[in-house]
Amino acid sequence: MALATHIVKNTNKETIISVSGANDNVSLALTGLVSADQVLGATGAQAPVVNVAAVITSGTLGSSMSLRRGATGATGHLVFAGAPENSPTVQFNQYGFTENGQSDKDILVTHAGASGANVTTWVVLHKQEGYFSKVEYEQYGAYDDESQVGPLEISGSPFTAPAGLFDLPTPGSGTYETAVSLTMTSAGTPYVPGSSVTSVSSETAGLWRKKFVGNFGTSAGSGNDVTFCRTQPSYFGQADTYVGFGDQNLASENNYTLEWVGYFKAPTTGTYNFWANVDDDVYFWLGTNALDGNNTSSNGHLYTNNSTHTKNTNSATLTAGRYYPVRIQFAEYSGSENMQILWGRTSDTTAKAGSDVAGVWVHNHATRGF
Repeated sequence: MALATHIVKNTNKETIISVSGANDNVSLALTGLVSADQVLGATGAQAPVVNVAAVITSGTLGSSMSLRRGATGATGHLVFAGAPENSPTVQFNQYGFTENGQSDKDILVTHAGASGANVTTWVVLHKQEGYFSKVEYEQYGAYDDESQVGPLEISGSPFTAPAGLFDLPTPGSGTYETAVSLTMTSAGTPYVPGSSVTSVSSETAGLWRKKFVGNFGTSAGSGNDVTFCRTQPSYFGQADTYVGFGDQNLASENNYTLEWVGYFKAPTTGTYNFWANVDDDVYFWLGTNALDGNNTSSNGHLYTNNSTHTKNTNSATLTAGRYYPVRIQFAEYSGSENMQILWGRTSDTTAKAGSDVAGVWVHNHATRGF
């Protein structure tokens, strides 16, 4: 279908264009987008400098996108190509993508995918070298205020530029705990989670993580509308061996949700406990309740809000070598952020987190989850 384009922002320094649709391409002409003091085709001081500063895409499994300069069809200089659900973003340096003979060329965006697939791409263009925009604030620490609406303040789905335009927080970053002395005794009535399996197809290390713009609740501690992660577009899909991140405060990263899916592989047979450190909200499902469509706001193995070392109400009895489905949903509303899941057996002396034990957190890479 024909791709729809929408100019989200256009100032003398920065332009953001949204492109949506699948199985077609569209040319983004630079005429009308260049700075007022620049002239297409000119040389010297008036030569246009229109650099691709960032590309972010969202799409269904199996879809793809590419961006070329000075392109007709499959020709032209390839700037970026990837699978939106897997490699969805690229940020170039603060000067954008600068290459002789390319900064005055039109841009061709191509979306492809299976029947019914849909892809949305945001192209961030910088028109003066050295310009720092809000989308680069977290990476470079400063930005130039244009006294106009910035990309983080645009409204109106599907033309909302995702919060921050950055794949943050970084797994394992911040004040991150790896081994903690906690009360390891069993809690409540230990139970055996259902739906465990003895093998996982396309087994790959880490849980599959996605980022969402917005939250599954209205405010911290307000509950979880589990349809949010099922229906909203996601970004930055990748495998995290460090499941979570330590306490930190990312000024531009507010009002977002993260979801991890995959399996916990029990290294030995025993009674296991799980703990959470979180700011703001986290829901953790284990076993049958973690599977697609089964999780509800009330059937999680562990839920907590703004707390440290919160333990599950009931321990779980797990068998060595079996894979137990897990789903984790985290919401950040504002201020500092923190999300860690720690685990340990009643026979252990400390609770563990991150990638302390290889092969504990895994996922089916073919399906990006279970």
